[in-house]
Amino acid sequence: MQKTCKERIQEEYQDRLEQIQTEEDPPFLSFDYVEPNTFEGQNIGYYRYQMGWGGPSDEFRKYDNKDFIEYWFLDWFDGASIVVKDADVINLVNDFINNYN
Repeated sequence: MQKTCKERIQEEYQDRLEQIQTEEDPPFLSFDYVEPNTFEGQNIGYYRYQMGWGGPSDEFRKYDNKDFIEYWFLDWFDGASIVVKDADVINLVNDFINNYN
């Protein structure tokens, strides 16, 4: 049986962090703003830096009502998130947000 996203998220995050810190260009699929109520039960908008899509997918999110960035790992009907504390990631996402606005 495959591990849950919650069981896999630390390893997946570390892999992405290593890519961001060592590759010339960080992993990138898209960057956008997800309007409030785009998805059922999602009342708050957020900026999304997406690195993978399909199953599994992963992304960084910065919600309108939060002062921190989260890493989300999603695999079909499962998902988990952690708060990001690494400066490289925080700077990367904030740069995209500042250039988006």
